[in-house]
Amino acid sequence: MGIVAVHHPDYRIHWDPEHPLKMTKYGALADYLAQHSAVIPANRVCPKPATPSLLAKVHAHQYIEHFLNGTLTASELRRMGVIWSPALVKRVLSAAGGTCETVRQALHTGFAANTAGGAHHAHFDHGAGFCVFNDVAVGARLALDELDVSRVLILDCDVHQGDGTARLFAEDDRVFTCSMHSERLYPGRKANSDKDIELPPKIGDEAYLAILAEQVPMIVDALAPELIIYIAGVDVYENDNLGNFSISEQGILERERRILELAKVRSIPIAVVMGGGYLDDVNHLAYLHSLVFQAAVEHYA
Repeated sequence: MGIVAVHHPDYRIHWDPEHPLKMTKYGALADYLAQHSAVIPANRVCPKPATPSLLAKVHAHQYIEHFLNGTLTASELRRMGVIWSPALVKRVLSAAGGTCETVRQALHTGFAANTAGGAHHAHFDHGAGFCVFNDVAVGARLALDELDVSRVLILDCDVHQGDGTARLFAEDDRVFTCSMHSERLYPGRKANSDKDIELPPKIGDEAYLAILAEQVPMIVDALAPELIIYIAGVDVYENDNLGNFSISEQGILERERRILELAKVRSIPIAVVMGGGYLDDVNHLAYLHSLVFQAAVEHYA
């Protein structure tokens, strides 16, 4: 089937245009892939929204119910950085379902990418940092519980640490969490991933890619995972509003090439989610998120 792009119409919602997270980027990415289908020949799959029972694999029942019913407190919503609405409920359910479908597709074809996902700051009983439900953790638990997978590597290359994911799997040795992130940015109180690769502000392409090449293959070879879930955050970009790295567009593309090649050469299925990216120019943001699809053409088309 080649390159699989998982996308749901409910990823597009009306959202405060001044919010740092530009919700329109997900639709813009899907549009970009469609417009450039001759270059990026992706097969689009529409997922089913996640059910409460699926979310309960990693989240507290009461938290799930309160969010779905719109009964979280104002302080809980502020901690998440979201404004509750029925459309937001549909959006987060479809995104979590999308990551689960991405996992299924990756296990079948070798590669699949969700045009959303990567809510790595969501914890067992609360959300944070624009994240409501931890779709990455839900997808990993689905693979372990229902899809005959015994070892999962969550490789998080968002500029912010995946603290929620790290805490959710702190006691589960079937999941190895690796977070390659800025040492200075959110969250202020870091969790303990199985492997934290903390990087200084203003790191550029050469140093960033050298550390990636040194650390990540070693982790993959030691763990021998049966599935990689990769958070391809583009908030490492040099002009990102919430980042502090100095990675160029070419640096991001090279990162994606190296990670996908690593998975392909070792015959490890890889499920990709988009993660963070915070620019005012939504079209440019969609282009940056498309780079992982462009890299996939070299190995999976």
